[in-house]
Order: sequence, then structure tokens, then C-alpha cells
Amino acid sequence: IPQLKAAISELQSQGYAVPNYPDEATSEQEKEAKAKYDKIKGSAANMTFVKLSSIAKDLELSMDNKLKVNDLFVCMQIEWKEILAAINS
Repeated sequence: IPQLKAAISELQSQGYAVPNYPDEATSEQEKEAKAKYDKIKGSAANMTFVKLSSIAKDLELSMDNKLKVNDLFVCMQIEWKEILAAINS
């Protein structure tokens, strides 16, 4: 859950209108948001975060190669879009 909340916070800081993860969903809107987030928890979410971490590490190691940095940045954007698509489905 901490990684999911951190990802949500990061998306919100970039202007994406994603709801917070409710620890205890009381309203219908919170229950709906929790159900969507629960779809991506577990192994699928963990694989995405591992992949993003790997991309970030590659980015750090290749700062001298601008084309590679751009490619890695594009990959990170695609991963975030996949997370959003899973949340919104």
C-alpha cells in the first residue's frame, strides 16, 4: 500500500486527477476508488514498480547518453499511463 500511495501522490503532483487510496472506504465514491486500486495491487503493481525502479536506475547510469535518457523517459511515461488505465478500467 505505501508504494501505491506514493505512486498516487506522484501522479497527483503531475496534474493527474486520481483519487487518494482510501484505507477505509465509507462513501460509495471511496468504495469505487478502492475497488479500482485493488485491481492493480499485488503482483501486477509490484512488477510495474520494479520495472519503474529499473528504468530509473538505468536513467541514472546513462545520463551522458541523451538519446538513451529520452528513451527511458518515454518508457516511464508509458508505464504511468498503464497504471492509470488499470485504475480507470
